[in-house]
Amino acid sequence: MDEYRDSPVRLDFFRLVNRLNEYLTNLGAERIDEEVQEAWAGYFQEMAITQDEIDFIGPWYNKHYSVAISIPSLRHYVEHLRKYSSLPDQRLTDRTESDAVPILEACASLGLDHLRLSDALFQAAALVHRASFRRDLPNIEPDYIRQEIESRARLADYFSRDILNEAQAGVGATAKLGRLFFNDCQVRS
Repeated sequence: MDEYRDSPVRLDFFRLVNRLNEYLTNLGAERIDEEVQEAWAGYFQEMAITQDEIDFIGPWYNKHYSVAISIPSLRHYVEHLRKYSSLPDQRLTDRTESDAVPILEACASLGLDHLRLSDALFQAAALVHRASFRRDLPNIEPDYIRQEIESRARLADYFSRDILNEAQAGVGATAKLGRLFFNDCQVRS
């Protein structure tokens, strides 16, 4: 349990966590683990999430994602649902994913094959990341920076499957990536 939370978590929010988990059938072992369900219930209570919202978000998430759901993502979906009374028939992209599209479009104009482009982008990301730390926190341990770079690469890889599934299908904000990677395109394989 989150030691900063003042009130006990109500039982109905535990039930909502279990209900969401029941919808996430395609995630297998990546569903919400029993060990963290109390924390999730606390966040559900904090967000004042309702059963109707879970009944809307659960099937939608199960349809569009193959990776584990997170609290920040769930908060984003709840906010979107409350604002628009619906969710799109596709994933909701985040800022990082949206930023990747114009970067990749610019890279496509270089005419590099996929392997060279991939290596160049990994190198560029490491340079930007290390330079930021060198500028803002010059005394930080190099091992910490390396762990950060590795962690970000793992996270990007983790979400890439769902992004590319939509890109290849030509759906949503990532449809442009489908044209870059899966059609006769400028980025060569």
